[in-house]
Amino acid sequence: TLLRALAAALGALPAPQLAAAMRDAAEAQLRELRALMAADGEIKKGTRSDPVLWLDRLAALFRDVDVPPAAVTSQDAHPCLPALTDSWPVLYDVMKKWVSHSRVVERACRCLRFGVRCVGAGCAALLPALCTALPALYNAHPHGCVLYVCGVLCDVTAR
Repeated sequence: TLLRALAAALGALPAPQLAAAMRDAAEAQLRELRALMAADGEIKKGTRSDPVLWLDRLAALFRDVDVPPAAVTSQDAHPCLPALTDSWPVLYDVMKKWVSHSRVVERACRCLRFGVRCVGAGCAALLPALCTALPALYNAHPHGCVLYVCGVLCDVTAR
């Protein structure tokens, strides 16, 4: 798909340019998600009013960007961390708004999971927010995908 090609191209950029480009690419999807939440309209599967469309696009960016290990030094934050940091509040709002829509919550969790795997241990900066929000979300509506994200967080940060 087009987003897979974009992610591959982004991964070839030097770290500072990758960080800015990834933020811009993510923001295009986040903007649409914010607009859907504000519109408070009906979800029409497979259309632009379906949050899954935008969540899948965002997930593709995090899943398919390939950052060479040499681009991430111990002194520098992962170049995709700013995009994940920008994405998390919107993903959480999406999960809260559509908590009873399993399909939407699963896709939001998938997006978060790919973002966490993308940045690896660099996601530790988000742990306080994630460790507060994810249990509350699970308590409100026990989606198994939330537990899966928690497991991925443990795997990634325990190294």
